[in-house]
Amino acid sequence: MNPLDAGSELGEPSPILAGVTPSNRSMFHSDPDYPADVQECLHPPMCFKAGTLTAMAKFKVSKPWRGTTDQRIDKFTKLVADLSGVYGIQPPAIDSTGVDAKASSGSSYYMPLMNLIKLQGRLSVITLLHEFAHALGKSEFDTCRWSLNLFRRVFPTQFEKLEFQGHVARRRAAD
Repeated sequence: MNPLDAGSELGEPSPILAGVTPSNRSMFHSDPDYPADVQECLHPPMCFKAGTLTAMAKFKVSKPWRGTTDQRIDKFTKLVADLSGVYGIQPPAIDSTGVDAKASSGSSYYMPLMNLIKLQGRLSVITLLHEFAHALGKSEFDTCRWSLNLFRRVFPTQFEKLEFQGHVARRRAAD
């Protein structure tokens, strides 16, 4: 038996899997649908549905990196509502109880059965876009492609400040 599947006889989840969902379980193994590197994701002529760039422009004007944590979460929530309107989906709820400015956002995930984006670690625009793309039903590859291209299109200066480990974007330590 896989130890990650082990739980109690009472149906309780395994303590090994605390915080792991079917949506984020892939972080424990290599997913062949993840892009090998950022170059697989970046396609400058990528088009976005009409209204996407308008929603992102409103978000950019809101200065998403400024304000208290609660103010920033409100900006993220507004963006999700605006993008949901563009794409004609029910806006996913946002659970921000795991937000921690000193931790990585890499354990954030989307829970399709609950239509919920769980934000963990530092607030990250790319992570939010990535999890929203999951709400759109995109594959892991297309989710990475959509979120990175959209971020690069709307925030080119911030994009240039990133470094990549495979397809994962990180702020440079000096920034």
